[in-house]
Amino acid sequence: MSLDDGAWITWSGGGSDVWPDRSWRRRVVISLMAAGLLASMLLLADVGWVDAVGAPTFAGRITGFLFVLAGVTQGLAAAAVFDYWGKRTLTYSGALVLVGVLIALATEGVFLAVWLQEREYTPYVPAFFVISFWALWALWLLWRQQPWKGLPHPKGFTAGLTATAVLATANFTYSAIYQPSVAKLAFSVDIAFGKPVPDLGLPVIHLPVRVNIKNTGTVPAYVVAAGYRVTGRTSTFKEDRKHFEQNEWRAAAEANVDTELHVDPASYQSLNVGLFISPGLVLNPGETGRSTNLVEIPKDAKYDEIAAVAGIDLIRADRARVDGQFLVPVYSWAEKGDRPFDCINPCPDCTMHYGRLHYSNNLLNVTRRPRYLVSIRTLNEYGGESEIYVSPYNSRGKLSKAESLSRFGEAGRINGATVIPFSGLLAP
Repeated sequence: MSLDDGAWITWSGGGSDVWPDRSWRRRVVISLMAAGLLASMLLLADVGWVDAVGAPTFAGRITGFLFVLAGVTQGLAAAAVFDYWGKRTLTYSGALVLVGVLIALATEGVFLAVWLQEREYTPYVPAFFVISFWALWALWLLWRQQPWKGLPHPKGFTAGLTATAVLATANFTYSAIYQPSVAKLAFSVDIAFGKPVPDLGLPVIHLPVRVNIKNTGTVPAYVVAAGYRVTGRTSTFKEDRKHFEQNEWRAAAEANVDTELHVDPASYQSLNVGLFISPGLVLNPGETGRSTNLVEIPKDAKYDEIAAVAGIDLIRADRARVDGQFLVPVYSWAEKGDRPFDCINPCPDCTMHYGRLHYSNNLLNVTRRPRYLVSIRTLNEYGGESEIYVSPYNSRGKLSKAESLSRFGEAGRINGATVIPFSGLLAP
């Protein structure tokens, strides 16, 4: 039957060469669909590219690459919108648009699920909600038009989508959860005294103290804090004692020292206090850090033993990345009103290292407020205690103690110690 046969077909407002169309409605749909797909594409590219080129683990880079690939797919889907709501010259244009919408719906669901764990505002949160609502509307619109009906193998199409989603989920789970939990930090800290050297002109003994640290595991780590202390002990000797008294072992336990039968420790004097490695440095598996310092002790000192202890605090470098700002110390007496942390008045002398702490997975960075790694070392003759924590800026624009480092794989303090008799330094 001919479309121009007037006996059977009557045309109103046109002829066989004109197809009825609501052009304004079609253009609105095209604009909204393309805008939503492009917005989702930019978001995925922004989130994924950071991990694709800079994630600390291979699995993290694969996850980032999958996000970028999903964004590229959405860009192609945005181009296919014009064909699907146009002349439909491409067989798969509708299916490609459907894939783009499903990607947007799935990824925004992941973003919102991760964001809901902390519910912290970031500049990305409005985009998560807007694109999510758009994806629901777009899926409803496509469901009514059923673009998959024209596909020659709809089951294979569905299987491909499912496999891609499973692969992306598996990579994220492996890089963010499984891999960090299996590999453990392993470090050794060794401190030892070298050969003492009597000074030829002064009544002083020069005693080298060497500190070696080594990453003996398979995980790189940041040094967050490090310090050593050399002390001299003076004691009272009691040759005629035959047994311990109850109050003695109790006092020794409270002071965390040994209970000694013929020795009654009187005092401990700090001789050297300082750092042996700069906070913020990264030690990769197998790498070693070494430091040698010189302790000068008077020859007529009344010490009975010389002791040394060294310790480091670490966080995993495969769970977080610390900005280079952390390498630069801030001094409490120099910063005054501009210091980035709250301090009692008068503020005790301390050095502070702080820098932006980035999660190993950029998905967490865009769903969390910025965190800063803070290491504060109070300066005193006992070596300086270090306080370490993670903090966002508070309402006064200061860093205040808020969170532990457990989520970043903190290893805690790893110590090494040694002791020698002072009389051994005087031997010729």
